[in-house]
Amino acid sequence: MSVRAASFNDDWRAVFKRDYAECIQVITLENSKTIEDARVPLGKGISALVGGNGVGKSTFAHAIVEGLLNSSGTPDLIVQQDRINGSIINFNIDKSGTQHARRVTFSSGKKIVEGDDTVACTWLDPSLFSTMCRQQVQGDEAFEDVLDGITGRVFSEPQVKLASYVVGKNYSACEVWEVLEYGPFDVWPYFKVKIEDVEYCSETMGQGELAMLTAIWAVQRASSDSLVILEEPETHVSSRSQVAFMDFLAREGKQRGISFLLTTHSPVILQKIPISNVYLLLGSGSRSKVITSPRQHHISSLLGGGVSHKALLIVEDDTAKEFCEAMVENIDPDFSRQISYSVSSDGESEIVKILRTMPRVQGWATLIGCFDGDQRESRGQLVLPWPHVFLPGAEAPDRILQSGFHGFDRDETARELRVDRLDLDVALAAAAGVDFHDWARHVSGGLNIEKSHFIKGITKIWINGNDAAARQFIADVKQAL
Repeated sequence: MSVRAASFNDDWRAVFKRDYAECIQVITLENSKTIEDARVPLGKGISALVGGNGVGKSTFAHAIVEGLLNSSGTPDLIVQQDRINGSIINFNIDKSGTQHARRVTFSSGKKIVEGDDTVACTWLDPSLFSTMCRQQVQGDEAFEDVLDGITGRVFSEPQVKLASYVVGKNYSACEVWEVLEYGPFDVWPYFKVKIEDVEYCSETMGQGELAMLTAIWAVQRASSDSLVILEEPETHVSSRSQVAFMDFLAREGKQRGISFLLTTHSPVILQKIPISNVYLLLGSGSRSKVITSPRQHHISSLLGGGVSHKALLIVEDDTAKEFCEAMVENIDPDFSRQISYSVSSDGESEIVKILRTMPRVQGWATLIGCFDGDQRESRGQLVLPWPHVFLPGAEAPDRILQSGFHGFDRDETARELRVDRLDLDVALAAAAGVDFHDWARHVSGGLNIEKSHFIKGITKIWINGNDAAARQFIADVKQAL
């Protein structure tokens, strides 16, 4: 891992944990034409409104920013005001531990505000704003005279490196002029960059390049402890630059206490945002519904890209695989869709070999060795390139389930397995004295059901009495990621 990557990972961890001097804790929206009444507890750091096209992401974001602004909106917001006319938005605001309330009613192009306290807010649609800035320059013969009256700001070396990282170019120099009260905006940026011996300016830049430079400029101008709302920052931007731009936001949030709210339909933008900070707008008849606790696979299904596998668990045998699957599926079904399994052909020794020799490749899922609980003492101190975890208990899952079975309610077990109670009793009697490694195969065979179905069924019952141990195992896997 590079120094830069490690540093940004630190920023990502900190941005969701740090205290924010000013932040919005809860937003409620009422009487919207396009969105059902909703209450959204806003998470710390970076949050996102997601959904397909036309479900109301921008409408909700416009209502938030207009509700926080004490003045009229910027030109790119004013054209959207008809969408929020008639709606009411409420904010619960925390300022250094003191609670404040703000209620804004939008009526016939006016704002009726109750509660003077607000949070400083910056709105930016990087694609639209950069396009409007470019249009202001193109064909304007007087613009050169305007620049003559402005002193450009030369980027420092760290600023050049940041711009290069986010945009994906090797700039040798960057300069920005901040143009005041010329055109539709109070202030807007004009850029000149240099790569080796080639210089070019805003009007000849690629759209994605200009959008990213403009977004960096706007975020760095935003007040500390403020809220920045970004409209679809992925537009015209490569996946690689989307990742880099999100790293930049995490650093600004950590260092300056800025909160970010993004509208997006890019899975790349969402990669490092906790699911608790993601709010899904789902088309539902004439008005969309805000889902405040979406599942990852729901987001993946709606936005595309499939469900990303975060981990490949390498287990000792089929029983361990089915034991793992049953625990994760029953306790955290969303997480279960992000895990794949591989069964070792030679037990724990091959797991060690794989973890020791498999190279790390960026973009791969994390390999996690998963040892039976009876390996905890002998393998607990292993130091390997890839992480490893242990199944619950101090024995192999076969023995744990066989031993635990004696305490299970037989009627409940028969219902879970969907077998006749008498058939279950007979199958158990026929398997008496069988080695624990073969016990599940014998019982499931006597019941004429798949062994995997038998293992998962009795694991589900085992969880009822061992919930804490099962949850700790899932926490260990997540920690390994």
